[in-house]
Amino acid sequence: DPAICKAMAATVESMGAQAIIYTSVAQAKRAFADPKMNRPYAVISDYRFDNADTGADVIAAARSRYPNVPAMVISGDVHSWPVALTSLNEVKLLRKPVGKTAIRDWLDSCENPEFCS
Repeated sequence: DPAICKAMAATVESMGAQAIIYTSVAQAKRAFADPKMNRPYAVISDYRFDNADTGADVIAAARSRYPNVPAMVISGDVHSWPVALTSLNEVKLLRKPVGKTAIRDWLDSCENPEFCS
């Protein structure tokens, strides 16, 4: 949903960070494969995308180039996410709705990666 993407980007940017929005897993995969892309500070992804793609696919694409990049998945679908995310290490899982404080606290914890999950 474009409105949700814009709201999330605004939340992240209000904390002084740059937000880059990808609206599909294919778009994220292309971006993470681009040699010009800098390592992201963290990846925040929705769980569900079109065509059975998931946030796990986004995180796997990011970590294929940037191992151990901190990652968070946000979803209202709490029944299927553990199965899809079990192959990924240290992914923060949050249920919608997610408040600004939860995102800020998690991003702050990423300054010390051992506490970022």
